[in-house]
Amino acid sequence: MAMKTIPAPSEGPGPSPLLRTLHEVEAVLRKAVADDEGPLSLAEIGRRMPAKSVRHGTIRACVDELNRLHLVTEDRRRGVMWTLHEDPRFWDHKGLLKV
Repeated sequence: MAMKTIPAPSEGPGPSPLLRTLHEVEAVLRKAVADDEGPLSLAEIGRRMPAKSVRHGTIRACVDELNRLHLVTEDRRRGVMWTLHEDPRFWDHKGLLKV
């Protein structure tokens, strides 16, 4: 059985976001799921971030990177939602391989 590989990130214009910013976006999305909220818009993610001067393009780059890694799901109209399942019971279903 061939394993799917995650494509390498494309080089976008300008510098990429800091890892700290990526972690802040992740924390905002994880907290929203823990609080049983729906998808968040990029503007709402920016409002909830500790650093208040994060550009929209930086948040977009962070969401694109998390989406590329299959950690979030995005609907352009509704927003972004964290979708990584960490519960071991989810991964214990028949047919899923433990890596």
